[in-house]
Amino acid sequence: IPISKGNLTPWHWNGLRREMVTLAFGSFLFLLIYLHAWKAAIVVPLLILCVAKALHKWHPFWIEILVRLLCQPEGFQDS
Repeated sequence: IPISKGNLTPWHWNGLRREMVTLAFGSFLFLLIYLHAWKAAIVVPLLILCVAKALHKWHPFWIEILVRLLCQPEGFQDS
């Protein structure tokens, strides 16, 4: 299991981050229950899981990097 410089260990389920599993499951429920989009409820979660697994292989901590880029104040740099 890869460990980041900040000593963070990502939670994995079959090579996927829990955030992406939760997003895929949530999108399935949202599309199925609220929008009644049967085909999209099948395709969209599968696409999310495939893209998440590919991104995880590329860089296991891509979610942390994305959150830091979006949330950190302008001009702030990690040491």
